[in-house]
Amino acid sequence: MQADDDVHDAGDGALNAMEGSADLARNCLQERRGLTGADVFGYAGSGLVDQQSERQRRELSRISAANRANLAAIAGRPLLARVVIEDEDRTRTIYYVLPSTPPKLSLQGVKGKLVSSGSPVGRIAELAVGEERDVRFGVKRGETERTIRVVERLTVQARWLDGQWDGLNNWFFTENRKLTIPSLRALLGLTTHEADDLDDAMLASLLGDDAPASAVVLDGIRRPTLRRLGLPDQPIVDEYQGEIFRMPLDERLVLFGAAGTGKTTTLIRRISQKLQPDNLLEEERDSLERAGGEAPLSPDEWVMFTPTELLKHYLKEAFARERVAASDQRVRVWSDERRRLARDVLGILKTEGARRFRMRPDHRLLTQCDSAFLRRHFEVFEEYILEDGARRLSDAAGVLSGAPEANLSSVGQRLLRRLESAATVTRLVEAASGRLGLKSEEDLLRGEVRRAIQTELGKLLQKHGRSFLVDIAALADSLQAGATEVPDDDDDDDDEEQAVAEKDPEKRAVQAYRAALQSAGGALEAGRKLGDRTRAAQLMTWLGEDVPTEDVLREIGRRRRLLRAISTVKRCTQLFVDRAPTCFRRFRRDLVRKGGWYVPGVEEAMLRGDIEPAEVDALLLLMLRNARLCIEGLPRTKLAQRGWPGRLEAVRWEWQTQVFVDEATDFSAVQLAAMHELSHPRLRSFFACGDVRQRLTRQGVQSEDEFDWAVPGIGHQQVNVGYRHGKRLAALAEAVALLESGKEAVQPHQALEHIEAPPLLAEGLDGEELAEWLRARVLEIKRACQTLPTVAVFVDGDERVRSLTEELRELLLDHNIDVVPCLDGKNLGDEHSVRVFDLQHIKGLEFEAALFVGVDKLAERMPELLDKHLYVGITRASTYLGMTCVDSLPGILETTRGHFEQGGWA
Repeated sequence: MQADDDVHDAGDGALNAMEGSADLARNCLQERRGLTGADVFGYAGSGLVDQQSERQRRELSRISAANRANLAAIAGRPLLARVVIEDEDRTRTIYYVLPSTPPKLSLQGVKGKLVSSGSPVGRIAELAVGEERDVRFGVKRGETERTIRVVERLTVQARWLDGQWDGLNNWFFTENRKLTIPSLRALLGLTTHEADDLDDAMLASLLGDDAPASAVVLDGIRRPTLRRLGLPDQPIVDEYQGEIFRMPLDERLVLFGAAGTGKTTTLIRRISQKLQPDNLLEEERDSLERAGGEAPLSPDEWVMFTPTELLKHYLKEAFARERVAASDQRVRVWSDERRRLARDVLGILKTEGARRFRMRPDHRLLTQCDSAFLRRHFEVFEEYILEDGARRLSDAAGVLSGAPEANLSSVGQRLLRRLESAATVTRLVEAASGRLGLKSEEDLLRGEVRRAIQTELGKLLQKHGRSFLVDIAALADSLQAGATEVPDDDDDDDDEEQAVAEKDPEKRAVQAYRAALQSAGGALEAGRKLGDRTRAAQLMTWLGEDVPTEDVLREIGRRRRLLRAISTVKRCTQLFVDRAPTCFRRFRRDLVRKGGWYVPGVEEAMLRGDIEPAEVDALLLLMLRNARLCIEGLPRTKLAQRGWPGRLEAVRWEWQTQVFVDEATDFSAVQLAAMHELSHPRLRSFFACGDVRQRLTRQGVQSEDEFDWAVPGIGHQQVNVGYRHGKRLAALAEAVALLESGKEAVQPHQALEHIEAPPLLAEGLDGEELAEWLRARVLEIKRACQTLPTVAVFVDGDERVRSLTEELRELLLDHNIDVVPCLDGKNLGDEHSVRVFDLQHIKGLEFEAALFVGVDKLAERMPELLDKHLYVGITRASTYLGMTCVDSLPGILETTRGHFEQGGWA
């Protein structure tokens, strides 16, 4: 088909704008014009330049860096779309939509306006042609919306080929036409011989066998063949995706949809849009300032969680295409993040010299692992630590109220009254953190204890001489390895300075003597006996007749008891955060006695300090959530201090302005709630996407309602329009989805035209016959696509990956096609090869062709998850799907047989 004047004009304008914006961006970078917001991007009237405060200068510095990134993005991809709109007065305006904010300069020879795709006006590129919409044309508060109608749209895949810009696989829409333009330069008669050579394979895949080689415009919207592994390169998303990624920063949303509906792409676009300062509405900037106080929050403090290492690499490539810097600090696998938080931030796991848990990923301690069970387990623990903390605070208040010192007694009684109405962590912290006036009494008591101990130590030195300290130090050293510690149940972390490893033996002796007298006095005051194997008991036995009198020890114990009560009140946040791992040990022992929660014979593992990952998730959520609740209960004067109490400071530094979760249904509700707690509490920006039908993990959420528990107030959005599959593959996916959920899987995008290759089924294949069948299918795909597109073979288990790779590699050797094993979910393989994956690692990936091996054997091994594995496997394919059975199609899948054909595609 030859182009008419409208198509030719659109292509000519787009190519001129593409070349002009690329040159402009490159020149600005070379001239270092992107260094100030006012100079290139016109920020002088925004208030960011006018104010000279340090805060505004820091913000301007951040904007300058963003401006340079914007210029680099335009230089690398100078155009996304050309859109013609008509306003209420029937006046038409041409807009050229760029990936980021363009310089505020005009382009010679280009009739139209340059706008960023992420700006409010950039929304016009997402609207359906012919429909009227109200569009906001500015970011300032109170900006009025204008009613416009999109008359014409050309989306562009900008590519630098043979030293010049071209647009490939461009889609042209008017109210009456939908066209594909394989090349803008070919459309305009500007294509060079070298460019033709570069694009032969691509053009062939677009034109098909029924189109003449001279065609420059094709009827319909053609999807190009996938020739590299990654999310589809979609310059412009649709109207519904655009509404989602443009939602305000302080929103919470989970996006549900079948495979190929653009969920992950929407999340990535949201990140890209929010990272550009000029795209943020004035209301969003205000929310960042309110949340951050003196230091406004920055949108570039974001994190995206993913379930696998393979998907992490896949996502990072997609971010790179969007020109979003996505380091390992930004895209994180939850299993790695769990270990980092538990070990380095919250002190749950053992480190050198620390007495904590050791995580065993392969060790099951809990009786069940599904999301609902893990949620109940967490809720029981949450209630347990709340009651424990409330009891300890009440006990401390009781101790103070009974003190002979009038001031302490008054404080204790006042605190008891406050605690009566406190039923949450926040309220308990508020009650204990109010003005109680304990500082002077604490200093007085501490001084009295020290003087009493010093008096007793002075008596020893007068009697035995200074050398006696060396003897005490030697004894203390000998007891260090064999003596027991105070049991976890009694480990209250009192206020006395923690003993450090002293090299001087005399100082070690003084520390040991002081600790022994305090422990002995505390035992007497509490009416209990020191454990025979404790260091304090053995040192007191060694002292013999030199032990202080009971009256002295009891008075030391009384004052120490008061100091401990004061410490409990002052460090009330530690009861709900820092002490959680210690409390969890006791909690587990209680549940073991009750039965039903932990597997039989678990006691030995618990004594070793073993803990399974699901338990670590529960501790992480508890500590992160309680840290936030404690901070909400602390007075502003304490929060204004440089260092926050206990581990609250460490938690504060983990807060992110934006939190995202990809493939969220592979995570438990407890894990999702922990991720949500990493979002800044004054903003709570949280976006996730997933599909319950694609849940491959036993612990993954099993219903959409679980998100409401994990993220209170979260919105739900369903997307049902797919971009990946044609009608035949979509019908098969729907049939598989109906096996469990009874819901429709996805409706193919009406405008996209796909190659309708039938799904193939081959039964009774194994060994050499299987390898030969796979070889034949790979060669058919290569012939149909002119060159090898992305082809994946799915098997059950990494061992099968290795063996099948070797078998198939030998058969394809004569055709110069390599076969690579993608092992352990950490390797994406080479894009010019056939790749063999363990099925459990392919979640979220997309291939032109997928060959699914041994479905019946998978059904025997994992009957409860077969439908989900099958659904995930078949929805990885964009065009070609083949499925094999060692024997025959499993009975549960018999209803899908009619969707398959036998033989091959040739």
